[in-house]
Amino acid sequence: MIVTTAVQFFESLFANKSSKCRKLHNLCNSVIIFDEAQTLPIPYLKPCIAAIAQLVQNYGATAVLCTATQPALENYFKEFIPDLKMLEICERCSKEESLVFERVTIRNAGILTMEQLEDRLNKDSQILCIVNRKSTAQELYNCLDNDGRYCLTTLIYPADRKAKIVEIKQRLKDGRPCKVISTSLIEAGVDLDFPAVYREEAGMDSLIQAAGRCNREGKRSKEQSEVFSFSLEGKSNSHMEQSRGALRETMRKYEKVNSPEAIAFYFQYYRKLLGQENLDEKGLIKIWDQTENFFPFATVAKKFKLIENDTETIYIPADETVEKYLQIIQSGHASRTIYRKLGQYGVSVPEYQFQKFKDQGLVNEVAKKHICAK
Repeated sequence: MIVTTAVQFFESLFANKSSKCRKLHNLCNSVIIFDEAQTLPIPYLKPCIAAIAQLVQNYGATAVLCTATQPALENYFKEFIPDLKMLEICERCSKEESLVFERVTIRNAGILTMEQLEDRLNKDSQILCIVNRKSTAQELYNCLDNDGRYCLTTLIYPADRKAKIVEIKQRLKDGRPCKVISTSLIEAGVDLDFPAVYREEAGMDSLIQAAGRCNREGKRSKEQSEVFSFSLEGKSNSHMEQSRGALRETMRKYEKVNSPEAIAFYFQYYRKLLGQENLDEKGLIKIWDQTENFFPFATVAKKFKLIENDTETIYIPADETVEKYLQIIQSGHASRTIYRKLGQYGVSVPEYQFQKFKDQGLVNEVAKKHICAK
């Protein structure tokens, strides 16, 4: 079993409804592969590790954590399985053999103004810049030279993003101008190869994921393939304060921030800055410890929500295919397959933004809880 998104997996484990729990028996005696393991949700990190530990210790499961930035979780697993021995299964993880993966040179560009960043991006023919906010991405995009510029955010529906990524790949392959401004959505599962990448400060895992879009095919030397970490003047972000602080400390301490030692230091330092209480924000471990004779499924299910439901999905009527799907929904004959296909044309927006669209008459309700842009 390969877990590419933690949401459904863990919410099923902590659920108290049969619709979510009926598939859980398949986890017994299984191999569970967690892709991009560094993305385990920090506010629920300890409960998630406790769940994995239960599957390993009592249900015959083997858990495999896959990532380029191993998040140093062994000590947390040992809280729940004291005798556990975690094994490295990658053959090329020694200090010498890991050199084969060094395809880029990571540099600290420091604090840049928006104008300085624009100048840097416009000097290169092919370049990727990843920023933390959609508004920043849109602002930068508007300042780039027109030839071959792209902006990728979650405000673009998935089918359109996929089409743009195909165009970007072709332009990179042909050597034509290609300048991409994106949010973090491009950092995982997108196979692109740029000669240079800029990444706004977020965390070590984000920086290394961004570096994976630079010299991805190894056709250039690492000296010719530069990845710049930068912060934007006047663009503070309070919820990233600890991760950015840990990244700066790691870059100060280690020359090679993508070395295994630097990565382990980053995650340990980051969690130290966060504090243990922020690894279980809802206090779920404490709730379990206080109930000796039973497991409080209803209480835990109510508290364990990896994604708070504060967004609305708007479907974009981009072509006749979408119109056909929407008509099927209106007729009351929609199936799960239809909703899955329609999801390629959906954009999630915050409730406050959705309410603005509604007040301005920009959206229609196609069916209960299904909204279409006019």
